[in-house]
Amino acid sequence: MPKLRGVLLDLDGTLANTEDYLFLYAKNQKVENLVEYKLYEYLRPILKVISWEEFIELYSRAMKEIKAELVGTAAAHSRYLYLQKTLELCGINFVPDIIQRGTDFYFDEVLRRTTLYPGVIEVLKALKYNQLKTCMVTDMPVDAQIKKIRKLGIMKYIDYLVTSEEAGADKPHQEQGLLALTKLHLRQEEVIMIGNNPKTDVELAYRLGIKSILFDPRGLYKNKKGKETHYTQDFLDVPKFLGITLQKFSRKKLLIIDFVGTLTNEKQMIADILCAFVHKDSALVSAEYQLFRQGQITEPEFWYRLGVGDIKKAHRAIDAAVTIRSSVVALLTRLKKRFTLVLLTDFPGQWGREIMKNRGIAKHFSLMIFGGDSQFTKPDSRLFGYVLSKFPDINPENATIIDDTPAALASGRDLLMQTILVENEKTIHTVFVPDSVVKNILEAEKILEKSEKLNE
Repeated sequence: MPKLRGVLLDLDGTLANTEDYLFLYAKNQKVENLVEYKLYEYLRPILKVISWEEFIELYSRAMKEIKAELVGTAAAHSRYLYLQKTLELCGINFVPDIIQRGTDFYFDEVLRRTTLYPGVIEVLKALKYNQLKTCMVTDMPVDAQIKKIRKLGIMKYIDYLVTSEEAGADKPHQEQGLLALTKLHLRQEEVIMIGNNPKTDVELAYRLGIKSILFDPRGLYKNKKGKETHYTQDFLDVPKFLGITLQKFSRKKLLIIDFVGTLTNEKQMIADILCAFVHKDSALVSAEYQLFRQGQITEPEFWYRLGVGDIKKAHRAIDAAVTIRSSVVALLTRLKKRFTLVLLTDFPGQWGREIMKNRGIAKHFSLMIFGGDSQFTKPDSRLFGYVLSKFPDINPENATIIDDTPAALASGRDLLMQTILVENEKTIHTVFVPDSVVKNILEAEKILEKSEKLNE
């Protein structure tokens, strides 16, 4: 059975209580607590003699007519259209200012009340800690949903967003689900859908051949077994359906540091050193080095293919060519008092361990991972997952990566780690934006200190 690699998430009524104060859903709420009632009070100066009962009847009629006219589209959820239609039914001519301000007021009321359901933030964190990609799949217009996501503070836990506005159709039409799979680069059997509506969320999953979890916080379907794979009224049940656990962490902090270009003065220096030593074409040397670094050939094979017979002499040449940035040893001494330090590099261990020992650096690290120590190499996010597995008591959000490669930092960010780029003239830039940028690792200390103060 394929391993689960992604989760599709509904927003309204699943992650957040955005439906709990709406007339259509909040059957047990007092009238004065309803968002629509607050809207009625806001509009009362223009509605004049129209009562609340008359207003909500006309508003409900307007919503029903708009949904029928625009069925299956994002516009069918437009509160602008609902209010415009309501005012028309009240006999009030087109008043764009009132429509705009009234709709803004409506969403302000929704956002003011919007909170996550119990357990949601813990589960979202667990998804990221377990390297599961997330895509929010929702019927509402994108601007409304982005406002909710920002209010809830869950941006960093959501990798992608798909709305009916983007996909061109509401759930349960397959367009949203197919677009989500495309963004995630995953197959149906590798994802699961979590939602609160059997007719939209569960039905979408069913049509796509995706497993689903029906989250039912109000207990509306507890005695109605449907097409869902799993059912729960408690969001904290989700991890057991996914085969993952909620973790408890210590207050320790983890600092993962790159070697070449970060601790050293050389930028991508291994190719330059090797070329100077073996007097071969740089493309050939780089190709052979990649094979060796990835464990596809042994070290003796590597040197043989480059025409080098004296391996010890080669080691001495590499050792002599590596220079550590000034004050690095003193910096590591200070950082070790506040962080658990990990060296993470693709630099071959056969060369690196001796260099680290000779420079007096090795003793500062709780763990050193060189090329070949793991089956993964940078920028594979699984390499960072491997590091985290060695420190299960440390929260990934309390981990920081310092590296001169944006692609490696991006993989760490996927696991909620903080990122600091050591930029140099050979940095290969991507679309990734790190949390901080420095010219050398010594500058990173101030950033780390500032981050610690913010988190106190």
